[in-house]
Amino acid sequence: MPTFVDSKVLTGDLQAGMDFAGVRVQTLSPRATGRDNREGERDVEAKMSWTARQIGEASKAALERGTAAPLEMYAADATVWHNTDEVDGPARDARGNLDILRAAVPNFRAAETRLHVWEDGCALQYAFVGTLPSGAALRIPGCIIVTVRDGLIARVQEYVDSAHAAALGEVFQ
Repeated sequence: MPTFVDSKVLTGDLQAGMDFAGVRVQTLSPRATGRDNREGERDVEAKMSWTARQIGEASKAALERGTAAPLEMYAADATVWHNTDEVDGPARDARGNLDILRAAVPNFRAAETRLHVWEDGCALQYAFVGTLPSGAALRIPGCIIVTVRDGLIARVQEYVDSAHAAALGEVFQ
């Protein structure tokens, strides 16, 4: 079985036919890297591919653990947008905020999760819960909309209740 660390799959560990968070990896297909090798041919690397339902179920399981979907499920150019700052940035950069949050709120996770799926995406409704460093209970209702392109997460739009999210001020000072 693959090794998982905070929902990050170590590179190369997922293979076709394996399960991740109850989701079977569907296919591995070659993708040109755009680089020529020494023989003048295009290099090809394995690209994992998932359905919108598989991505949604893996994302739901990850959120319920307080983590994010594994990086292997994201396209190289995937972006994340948040309604609280209206900034659209690289998905890999957005994970740093989650690490800071989990360090301050170790029991941070999503509860009351509901998954809605369509052909090229999905939405997850949830309430982030946990206990703030001050001892106060944290509850932030929200939802994410995930756009799937070529079997990978291309874009995540996260909408959270900004009034409830203000409680995170003590974490991100």
